[in-house]
Amino acid sequence: MKHATDYQIIYKGLFSETDFRFEVIPGKRKYNASTRKLINEAWQEARLNPDLHIFNGKVISLLSADIHHDEVSDRDKMLLKVQATDYKSSYGTNISNPLIIPKDELANVLSACAVVETTEGSVFVGKRNPNMAETADLWHVPGGSLHKVINPIAFMQIELEEELNVVSRDIQYAVCLGFGENFVTRKPEFLCYFHLNLTEKQLSDKLIDAKDKDEHTEYVFVPMEELDDFIGIYPFAPIGKACITRYLEYIQSL
Repeated sequence: MKHATDYQIIYKGLFSETDFRFEVIPGKRKYNASTRKLINEAWQEARLNPDLHIFNGKVISLLSADIHHDEVSDRDKMLLKVQATDYKSSYGTNISNPLIIPKDELANVLSACAVVETTEGSVFVGKRNPNMAETADLWHVPGGSLHKVINPIAFMQIELEEELNVVSRDIQYAVCLGFGENFVTRKPEFLCYFHLNLTEKQLSDKLIDAKDKDEHTEYVFVPMEELDDFIGIYPFAPIGKACITRYLEYIQSL
């Protein structure tokens, strides 16, 4: 792989739904006066664009993340300290001003994405709607921002139902492969992998009735052996590259 210029993979591993521990800080996260000013200015400007898909609501801010080896289960556990914030703060910091706001003042909304693989071994990738607030007009794997404290595998099951109309019985195997950071927005994100009991044709048929199908203007199924070339040729979301990189490493290790 040769696509690590706009992302980093912070932690690698195989994490199940029970391998996450959250420490929730009470209350809503506060920002200093200069950060609040930038947040308000960015949000006001965004609301002037009627085509931009944004709405304010609760999301989860990551304060810190670490790995701890649990001796009892002999498994690595991911320890995350989090606090509530809102999407307005995320838009005003990580999305609009990631390079001029100090790292400890970024909203750092905890997000997750997933490589979704069909029975043929091909991977779903979609081109993001140009009116999306994040990764607009870029190819990407499915994902989103956590709106409650929940492990990333369970969260991605919700996202896949909304984006792809995939339900639990369609999922054969799911795992979190690690944790990465998008250098463009400096946001943290879980990197997951879902293998489905669906063919490309069956998934395409289900997409017709997906609640959030408009998040993508087009989509393709890319064979595993062609993924590296695809993300090198087409404009691809940085964290999506990270997710595909971890997926390929995992598949090749089997």
